[in-house]
This record gives sequence, structure tokens and C-alpha cells, in this order.
Amino acid sequence: TAFLVAENVAMTNRHVLERMVNEAGSDEGPFTLKARYWLNFGAQANGHKARRFKIEKVLFAGPRVIGGSGDITRLDMALLRIGPPEAGGAKHPAPLPLSLEPVRTFQPIAVVGYPAVPRVHTGVGTPPVDYELEEVLRRLFDNRFGFKRCASGEVDSAAGFQGDARRWTIQHDASTLSGNSGSPLLLLNNGPVRVGALHFAGRPREQNYAHVFDKLATELRDAGVPLV
Repeated sequence: TAFLVAENVAMTNRHVLERMVNEAGSDEGPFTLKARYWLNFGAQANGHKARRFKIEKVLFAGPRVIGGSGDITRLDMALLRIGPPEAGGAKHPAPLPLSLEPVRTFQPIAVVGYPAVPRVHTGVGTPPVDYELEEVLRRLFDNRFGFKRCASGEVDSAAGFQGDARRWTIQHDASTLSGNSGSPLLLLNNGPVRVGALHFAGRPREQNYAHVFDKLATELRDAGVPLV
């Protein structure tokens, strides 16, 4: 998953980017794309036509390799420059505003992204890692994956919980799957909807993690991303 944060600039996770570049094992790059990639803003469950825009360049990546660690001490964020559409006349959506407002415990949120087809546990008892119960998947996702989905929830812990020495991560309980990496976490306060954090990892049936932006203002502004 990725989303626009400025004109022709998209945000995703660094561990997502690492699948797309030749230098996946390099901390600081420079990074080169190993194939042609696009962002598709038309992957809707109701069958909207594709609106694909070419990914041209890596503008920023967190300074340490992520791999599959889910280490909250490492910045799992990347910014990409988006180029022209695959088909003439296509328009990308307006950028989503990023907020420096502190994200509070128990704050209502929504995570919007593209949950991928999961592995289904058909036995009894607690599913192993990376597997989910069919009944839960049917109830929460209606067994429809690979399309844009919205999952509501709330913040379980604000930034600065035990282990978050950088104070740039929150814990939340919105239902996510593999494929949701890079999803915007929307703040559902009264007033305009803003992106309060970037979802990046989780522990099945335990906790999800997202980076808040107040500790990342310098990196974002240097990349031309407006903040509110």
C-alpha cells in the first residue's frame, strides 16, 4: 500500500521499498528500482478502472535495513516520486494531509489499505504466525482481499510506550493483514480527516504498529511534504 502525501510524492514503508530495489541490503542506498512499478489508485472492490502512475524514483528511505524484523527502533518509511499516468488523461487523487498533532491513547482511527490474501487456518486452536481463522476473515473482511478496504479501531498506546525510546510509534487495534504495510492511519476526530501515522507492522492477534510524524518533520519537509 502507498498513498500520496504531496504533489507526485507517495509514502509507503521501507520494507515494501526493499522488495522493489536492487540495493535491498543497503542502509543508505542510493536506491535503484529493479523493474517498472506503478501505483494504482483505481483498485476498488466495486470494479473501478485502473489508474496507474509510474514510480520514478526513491526520494527518501529510513536509514537502516528493515527486512522482516518489524523492529520499532528502525524507521520503516519511504517516499517515492510518482510520474505520469500509464494511460493519458488519468488523474491521481489529492494528497492526504499529514498531521503533527500528538496521537492519543483511545483515539478513534481508521486504516485504509490493500489487505492481501492471507493463509487460512483450518485446524483448531490458535492459528500459527501468518495464518488466520476462516471465520474471522469472513466476518472482518468478507473474504475479499486485494482491494481497497477500511478498518476502524482505536489507539491502544500513544508514542513512548515501553520499547519505543524514539517516541515515534503508536500501537493500534485496527484489523490489518499482509498487504496493509504502508497504509495511512486516519485520525477520526471531529473536523477534517488527517493522517496521523503510517502503519508498518504488527503481531498477529496482539498488536499493530504505526509511525507518528511529529518526530519526522525534518525528513518530511526536506522531501517537500507539507505538514499540518
